Amino acid sequence: MPTIPGPKEITPQLFTDCLREAGHGQVRVRGFESQRIGTGQIGQCIRYTLEFEGDPDGAPSTLVGKFPSDDPTSRQTGVMLRNYLKEVSFYQQLQARLGIRTPRCYYAAIEGEGPEHLVLLEDLAPAIQGNQLAGCSAEVAQAAIQELVGLHAPTWCDAALRELE
Repeated sequence: MPTIPGPKEITPQLFTDCLREAGHGQVRVRGFESQRIGTGQIGQCIRYTLEFEGDPDGAPSTLVGKFPSDDPTSRQTGVMLRNYLKEVSFYQQLQARLGIRTPRCYYAAIEGEGPEHLVLLEDLAPAIQGNQLAGCSAEVAQAAIQELVGLHAPTWCDAALRELE
């Protein structure tokens, strides 16, 4: 039995624990609603709308959970390409070192190289995901270039990166 919860095993206590560990004091999640979002090529994303008991202590009212796909072929592709491992490792090992805007991570865990994993992130709605086939405006492209500076500059020629999976 996996130790990392899937979408059906998520509990209010998991949210409570993650938010408290992130500095939200005595927050208590009483319940939540869930809604699947995104297109889910090799994974599934679920938006959780949290219901608090008492003072939320500044905790976010929505979070996004990222899980492996429920399609066996997509799950295997995610493992084969190491996509699940790369994403979890990014949040565990690199996010804090970079100068780019990324969603705050409240939980990131994986069993081996996957597919069982969970990443629990800040919900950036109403932001929208880009479409690599449709392209983007010059304004969006310029913003992306600026973010690339924050992605590459903090770790430029850092030999320690060779030690990471």
